[in-house]
Amino acid sequence: LHIESYLELHETIIDQPGNLTLAYSGSSEPNVSNVLSAYITTLPADPSIISGDPSFVDAANGNYHLCRSSLAADFAPPVAGDDRDLDNQPRDQDLPDVADLFGVRDLGAYEVQIGASGCSAPNATIFADSFED
Repeated sequence: LHIESYLELHETIIDQPGNLTLAYSGSSEPNVSNVLSAYITTLPADPSIISGDPSFVDAANGNYHLCRSSLAADFAPPVAGDDRDLDNQPRDQDLPDVADLFGVRDLGAYEVQIGASGCSAPNATIFADSFED
């Protein structure tokens, strides 16, 4: 019995300083695109995979909204349909003062909304129900 294993990783931020992005032992090269990570040496070569700091509002306290100046803002191509982020806000918001790298979609769990300024966002955390404990 041969089981083919593969990995797909798209429209993602990987923020784990001091660690390699990927340790993958599948039988085929992973399918990866539109990724922002501190360390990209373990990812396949692709122009939509870049190294950098995601600039979260307050990651130390669990707020993973993006600062307006984040490298992850207006990064990836838009997706058709009424797609929403974790705050139930619309995706694919084209920020007029932010250059689109590959499109208007932000990477990560939250989309920077057009009215947002600087590095502020709702005081929301992922796993706010203490699920992480």
